[in-house]
Amino acid sequence: MVPRPGWLDPLLAGFADPAVALVAPRIVALSAQGWLARYESVRSSLDLGADPALVVPKSRVAYVPSAAMVVRRDAAGAGFDERMHVAEDVDLVLRLHESGRRVRYEPASQVAHDHRTSLRAWWLRKAYYGTGAAPLSLRHPGSVPPMVLNTWSAAVAVLLLRARPWSLLAAVAVAAGATEQLARKLPVREPRRIAARLIGLGAVGTVAQTADAVTRHYWPLSLAAALVSRRARRTVAAIAVVEGVVDWWRKRHHPDRPGLPGYLLARRLDDLAYGGGLWWGALRNRTSAPLRPVGTAPEAESAVDAPSGDRRRPSGLVRTGEPARVIKPPMR
Repeated sequence: MVPRPGWLDPLLAGFADPAVALVAPRIVALSAQGWLARYESVRSSLDLGADPALVVPKSRVAYVPSAAMVVRRDAAGAGFDERMHVAEDVDLVLRLHESGRRVRYEPASQVAHDHRTSLRAWWLRKAYYGTGAAPLSLRHPGSVPPMVLNTWSAAVAVLLLRARPWSLLAAVAVAAGATEQLARKLPVREPRRIAARLIGLGAVGTVAQTADAVTRHYWPLSLAAALVSRRARRTVAAIAVVEGVVDWWRKRHHPDRPGLPGYLLARRLDDLAYGGGLWWGALRNRTSAPLRPVGTAPEAESAVDAPSGDRRRPSGLVRTGEPARVIKPPMR
């Protein structure tokens, strides 16, 4: 780990709020030599993006990695649970949140990390991270689901995906009803315009989550379907390519972005590793909890999901920023 100049002051400033128990910096790549290192520079699960955030389960920033963090000692208790050999940092963040303390992500502070760039070591580490979702789901039920779906947004997205004339009309009708219902709950100016935007963003986020789930969390099911159905093969292949191309294009301003072929290969290998670890962890712990999507709570239906954009991060309820790679069980 190599702290960048001026890294500490922004973190310490966060503790001006007495409720804040932990502040974490942005973890960036130490170097970007080679296609896999360049992919990690753009797509590392340690890098939570350029926007500051309050760390909240099932949101755009649902965890922070223990690669670097500053913690208020009297709030940390016993610190990391030594019984957890993976996702111990996520467990700590969730425990702090459940105790009523605040956790902040402050990207104005940056710490450089030397990512794994050997293909075998990198792939095994990604799979290892996936195994942490099951114990987290057992310790913190509902806090690390693979998908978080809002009822209205999911309905609109499903109808749009059917791409039939009747389904498009139905999607418009459902969206209009959802917009009207949400507008009545929003204490803002121009509630209908804002409600329509939220419903639209929620539908986009749901589509993004679904695409991500097909290739990442549920790829064993996708593979099984593809083995018996030509239509499923075409659908899965299209999603794997289109989702990767869209994500690669979204990173077009990143100076270290690798070429499209290398990016697509790394992204799909990343999915296979994490998803494989996720299923192995679920089987080993005899639980389906990390594989079950969740819906938004009734009282939260007005906080419609917005797209997220960075997966290894997840897009669900109250998503504020990135289409899926959506809510994923958080890992380093």
